[in-house]
Amino acid sequence: MKTEMKGISMTSAFKARLRMVITIGVVVALGASLWAFVNSTDVPADLVSQQAVPPAVTLTASELDNASTFRPFSGSVPVVGYHDITDSGTLDSITPEQFAAQMSMLDQAGFMTVTLAQVQALVMGEAVQLPANPILLTFDGGDLSTWVNADPVLAQHGYTGTVFVATSRLQTEIGSTYLNIDTLKKMIATGRWNVGGNTDLGDRTVATDTGEVPWMVNRLTINGHTETIDEWQQRVVADLTKNRDRLRTDLGVDPIAMSYPTPLNSLIDGDPELTPLLPALIGSQFTMGFRTGENPTSASDGSVVTSLQRVRGFGVNIDPIAFLGAIDESLPRPTPGAVEPTAWVMGGQGECLSSNDVLVIADEGYTSCRLQTATADQWTDVRTSAYIAGISPTSSASIRVRDSGNTRLEITVTDTKLIVERFVGDSHEELASTPINLAMTNGSTPILVEVRGTLLMVTVDDLPPLRVEVPAPTQPGAVSFAATTSGAGVITFTTLNIITFNQPDNATQ
Repeated sequence: MKTEMKGISMTSAFKARLRMVITIGVVVALGASLWAFVNSTDVPADLVSQQAVPPAVTLTASELDNASTFRPFSGSVPVVGYHDITDSGTLDSITPEQFAAQMSMLDQAGFMTVTLAQVQALVMGEAVQLPANPILLTFDGGDLSTWVNADPVLAQHGYTGTVFVATSRLQTEIGSTYLNIDTLKKMIATGRWNVGGNTDLGDRTVATDTGEVPWMVNRLTINGHTETIDEWQQRVVADLTKNRDRLRTDLGVDPIAMSYPTPLNSLIDGDPELTPLLPALIGSQFTMGFRTGENPTSASDGSVVTSLQRVRGFGVNIDPIAFLGAIDESLPRPTPGAVEPTAWVMGGQGECLSSNDVLVIADEGYTSCRLQTATADQWTDVRTSAYIAGISPTSSASIRVRDSGNTRLEITVTDTKLIVERFVGDSHEELASTPINLAMTNGSTPILVEVRGTLLMVTVDDLPPLRVEVPAPTQPGAVSFAATTSGAGVITFTTLNIITFNQPDNATQ
C-alpha cells in the first residue's frame, strides 16, 4: 500500500521508522534540556552574593576628639573579634552602621590593619615590620554578612580582615546566611582577607544522654558511656583536623590560625579539667588560637600563641568611644611618666601623711591632698590606681583629676555608690553614677581611674568599667585625693601609682 504526501511516496514501514527517529530525537532533546536545567539550578552562574552599600558615617565632635588624642603605640597588636554585621539584635551582633562608625573611629585614630602572618611573626618572636598603631580585625563563624556588610566598609578605609570559618556550615549554594565557597574565593582574591578555622562544628551543641551539650568543652555521655579525657582529646583533634584540611582542599589556603567557637563553647563555662588542655590541642593543628576573653590583652612576643586574647567589637563596646577605650585597655601601659607622690598640699580639716606609695588621710569632715611636683599642674591625661581602705557608711574616698583649683573632675567612692562629678568654681554637676557593694571587698578596694581627651574610665574592684564622656579640657591640672567622714576617720590609699600621657618630658618626679 502506498500513501502520497505532498509529492512524497512513503510505505508503512518507512513511516514507522520515521516516527521512531522523530520520537528518539524528541527524547534526546528533552533529556538534554532537562540536564541543562538541572545543572543550571544546582550551580548558578554567579554564586557570589551582592554587597551592600557602605553606610554614611559622621563622627561627633567628642568622638573625633577621642580619636585624635589616642596615644600612639608599637610592639603589640590589639585584636578585635566580631561575629555577624547585621540588624539581628543578637548579643554578638553589631549593625552595619555601628561597624562603619567603629572603622571610621579607628581610621581617625591612625590605626592600620595587619595580617595573620604579621601577627604570627610577632608572637613567635621573629623580626617583623608593623605599621604605627597596628590592629588585627577578625570575624568568627563564616557569616555571610562578613562579605555583604563588612567588606565594603573595610575597602573604604583600606583595611584588611580575617574570617574564621566553621567548615560544617560552609555552603556550596547561594541563599544561606553563611558564606559559600565561591564567595570565600572572591574574598581571598580581593587581597583584603585571610582565612582561618573556627573548628568544623563551630559554636554548636550536640545531643547527649543529658541533653544538648556544647561539644568542645565537655565530655559527652552517649548511650550510657561518658568519654574519657583521651577520647575527648581524640574527638577534638579530629574536628580541628577536619576543619584545617577542608579549608586547604576547598579554598587552597594553608590556615595558620583558628578561633575558639563561642559563646556556647566558652572556656569559662567549660569543664575545668578539659579547658586547660585546649591550647595544646589547638597547637597540634594550628600555629595560633584566638579567644575572646573578659580582660583582653594585645598580642605581643610574650603572648601564649594558642590562646591570644581579643577585644569584643560588640556588646558593651559598640559605642565608638567605648570601642576605642576597650582597645586602649588591652594595650601595655607605658612605664615613662610614672610619678612617685612624695609631696602633698593639704586642704581642709585633717592631715595628709605619705610614705612611698602610701597616702593616709586622717580627718573629721573633708580633707584633700593635692600632689605637688614640678609639673603636677600641667597634666590633662593621666592614669592613677590604688587600693582604698577605710570606706564605710560614714566615710568616702575621692580621686580628683585635672584639678586646677577652679575646675576638676572628681570620682567619689562610697560603700554603695560610685559617682563622677565635674566642678567649676562653686558649682558642680553629676556626670554619672553606678551602684556598688564594697562589703564584698574585704576592706581594701582596688580602683583605676584614667582620663584621656573626653573619655573618663573608672574601674572599681572587678566591676565593669564605668565610661563617662567628659568635656574637653580647657586647662591642665594636678591629681589630688580626698576623704569625707562623719566624725573622726582614716582613709588610706596604698600601692598608689600615677602615670601621665603626652606630658612634659620632666613629668616624672
